[in-house]
Amino acid sequence: MKKIFYLIVGLLVVFLTGCGGSKPVENSEITGEVIKSDIKAELKIWSWDVAALGLKDTIPSFNEKYPNVKVTVEEVGTGDTYQKLTIGLNSNTGLPDIMTIETDAFIKYPPNFPNGFYDLTKVTTDFKNDFDPSKWQLGMYENKLYALPWDSAPAGIFYRRDFFENAGIDPNNIKTWDDFIEAGKKVQAANPGVKMIPINYAKGTAIHSMMVNSLGSGSFNNEGQITVADKSNIKALKMQKKFIDEGISYNADSWNTLVIATKNNEVATVLYGGWWGGTLKDQMPEQNGKWGIIPIPNFEKGGKRVSYAGGASLAIPSQSKNGELAWEFIKNAVATKENQVMMYKKYDLFPSYLPAFEDEYFKKGDPYFAGQKVSELFADMVPLINKKYGTEDDSEASDYLLDAQAAVLTGNADVDKVLKGAAEAIKTATGRSIAN
Repeated sequence: MKKIFYLIVGLLVVFLTGCGGSKPVENSEITGEVIKSDIKAELKIWSWDVAALGLKDTIPSFNEKYPNVKVTVEEVGTGDTYQKLTIGLNSNTGLPDIMTIETDAFIKYPPNFPNGFYDLTKVTTDFKNDFDPSKWQLGMYENKLYALPWDSAPAGIFYRRDFFENAGIDPNNIKTWDDFIEAGKKVQAANPGVKMIPINYAKGTAIHSMMVNSLGSGSFNNEGQITVADKSNIKALKMQKKFIDEGISYNADSWNTLVIATKNNEVATVLYGGWWGGTLKDQMPEQNGKWGIIPIPNFEKGGKRVSYAGGASLAIPSQSKNGELAWEFIKNAVATKENQVMMYKKYDLFPSYLPAFEDEYFKKGDPYFAGQKVSELFADMVPLINKKYGTEDDSEASDYLLDAQAAVLTGNADVDKVLKGAAEAIKTATGRSIAN
């Protein structure tokens, strides 16, 4: 399937290039030049879901300074975004002025397309200490910043208060994953038909990534060596297998399956980023007051209980003829307290911009979560999230990791063997060394 996709992309690239793309732009850099307020121009933005809605809501404040600039936010799904981005970067045509890109996904683009995006380094140096450090580095390549972090997506366990109360379980006593399993057995016994945690066995590695990040690892280390078979990855995969063996997991093999299971009261918890709160409020308003949040458990008592799931950044393709103006839009949207707080209030897009946490809103309880101060909980986590070290080979590594996970969770394969096999396969495919 992957080969077919790249073949199709390649053919489209040939076609588009034949139709006449523009020449690559070299050394594109945003300088922060002064733009006259009466400038007449148009900006096109690609984004998705609530992120698109959030950006649309920042347009009025941008237009206060630039009233003659027409901004259009086009909603493009995540899958379509990356397909179109790859085609656009290869053909040097067709991309918008600004793009929303998942922070983990952005890593591979600058190394493969070194002239594909504007360099934001000069205009963002003064902002560096104001942003989540774990996200900032994911927008960098060779000491230059190409994507500004937007939302941080700190992770937590979203739990059903009513199900836990029926079982007499205090969620605050859950410190480790073994505590979580034991609590899960009691929750399920007290709530027939309910499973403790949904996992995507064969089509997604989100839970694995959150567990591994909480342990300070990933698929690569800071030297670009392969780490998918290190102790942290082995621990995480074995724990997910233990969830299945102990009978507390639910196979949620797609986004829709997860949402439906949650809405149908079939799961007691969901491990995800803070933005899941927005999905709950939007898709399950009838469950208002039934949910709470605790930090992600660790593998040992006293271990770090912080991780993340997802998050996005904004970047400016170097094809844009309005790069400086596009930067002004990005700066207004995600480097101001007012707009970051607004987007969090309306869409649960948790800010990467740390000064936003000073707003009084982050000290208030959230009615949907029975008055729990979930904003404060997540804000305290953000500066502590472990850094992820990505490479241009992240996609390749993710594919092999997913195959390994599926073999364990659906085929009962040996964890150590399949992860070592995945590491060897990544080594062969990328030429990288495996970390000791």
